[in-house]
Amino acid sequence: MPITTTQTGRPVATVLIVDDLASNLELIEAVFTSEGFNVVKAEHPRTAIDKFEHYTPDIAVVDVMMPEIDGFQLCQILKDMAGKNYFPIILLTALSDRSSRIKGIESGADDFISKPFDHKELVAKVRSLLKIKSLHDELEHSENIILTLAVALEARDPYTKGHSTRVGELSREFSAFIGLTPHDQELVRKAGLLHDIGKIGLSESLLLKPAPLSDEELTIIKQHPIIGE
Repeated sequence: MPITTTQTGRPVATVLIVDDLASNLELIEAVFTSEGFNVVKAEHPRTAIDKFEHYTPDIAVVDVMMPEIDGFQLCQILKDMAGKNYFPIILLTALSDRSSRIKGIESGADDFISKPFDHKELVAKVRSLLKIKSLHDELEHSENIILTLAVALEARDPYTKGHSTRVGELSREFSAFIGLTPHDQELVRKAGLLHDIGKIGLSESLLLKPAPLSDEELTIIKQHPIIGE
């Protein structure tokens, strides 16, 4: 979800704070509201899950030591709920041992802050992760525009309808075969989907011509990879 802005254009992010101690919630809330953030509080992980769905916050600060569902588990749940959207989470913990840090990373945490925490450090880490989130959102928006263009291109050319989609899927399967990561496989799939994007610069009369193409027209058609660059 894109971060909202005020009338002056200043970003206003919503922070989800999760801690089973009411006193901690009040303290952290005061820190963020004084910095101009919107705050959503939850004293129980199950409440946090409900509020995540209802308020769609931009970032979460989650205490690790909580009953029933600890911060590590909640981190995994929220990351799964966010799906492909980038949702940064900071774990607030009194645990400083290496194994706890590793467990936090494995659960999907983006950063840690140790108790007792420094207010300025917490706010600085939140602002840093929100900048990363903003870049992720912009990239996702740009990719959606490009993919929409690819779909529009196929709609213009009934003779190759579905071709780009098939190339994308075959490219992804091959990238999986050679051992690329799932992230890189998705990049390869998108590249395959866009391999004919240069056709968007060709006229419909040329793309839809029912009769055989002349030598001159074939030369123009063959220019579409250059146009796509």
